[in-house]
Amino acid sequence: MLSYRHAFHAGNHADVFKHAVLIHCIRHFLKKEKAFHYIDTHAGAGLYELTQGFAARTRESETGIAQLVSANADNLPPLLRNYVHTVLNFNPTPQLEFYPGSPLIAQYLMRPHDALRLHELHQADHDILQTHVAGDPRILLQKRDGFRGLIKAFPPVSRRGLALIDPPYEVKTDYRIVADAIHDARVKFPTGTILVWYPLLENELFRYLKEDLIQVSGPSWLNAEFGVSKPGPGLYGSGMWVIQPPWDLPAELEQCRAPLLQLLGAGPSASLDVRFEIP
Repeated sequence: MLSYRHAFHAGNHADVFKHAVLIHCIRHFLKKEKAFHYIDTHAGAGLYELTQGFAARTRESETGIAQLVSANADNLPPLLRNYVHTVLNFNPTPQLEFYPGSPLIAQYLMRPHDALRLHELHQADHDILQTHVAGDPRILLQKRDGFRGLIKAFPPVSRRGLALIDPPYEVKTDYRIVADAIHDARVKFPTGTILVWYPLLENELFRYLKEDLIQVSGPSWLNAEFGVSKPGPGLYGSGMWVIQPPWDLPAELEQCRAPLLQLLGAGPSASLDVRFEIP
């Protein structure tokens, strides 16, 4: 259950897609002066070295973030441009050495009067993340189940909340727990924005997850799936489900279709599908 280490996959195509959407949602909350809370259910280690250790073994970032960095960021659509600039902020030299995870991305973007609640059960990743966020009064880091932490965190004091749910899905029950946790969280705080990342794999579990998400999402949601290749063994893409999405997210994702398929897609079978219900 606690064997997963995200460092092996840091900066891959799934991270690109997930974090580009996350950054857009955070920036949407920043348009208003009132404080907001960010909740991360599976925070990870926070910052990953790409040139050594786990990430260097798999080199998945080379077909992910490295492709976008090699392109001219000024020519990318806003959603991807903001994402690339955020990642480059964590790299002191032109060489891409570090990749930030979701908690450090949120920490970097959020303001002094905002708040972050992070959850990470893996002892090693929890300890690493602690070194990165120690001393930041905005952050509460807990070594506890993030699904339960989400329900406890809602409703936030500010009445403005953004949560990211991205378990590793190594345990099959995660697919069911995701929907159950969202249901319970939305009972307490129906206007909160919740982002769910999920893998595209050759099994039925993620399809059942999407059916469950439709039932618990309420009247306003967006679903986007980025397939870097045709379905086959292993991870061939990933999906983002956004409850209470920013109104402009569908159009922003449509602008990203061509560059994502060109830079990260593995041939003509790559696809980006977006569907939504936003009243």
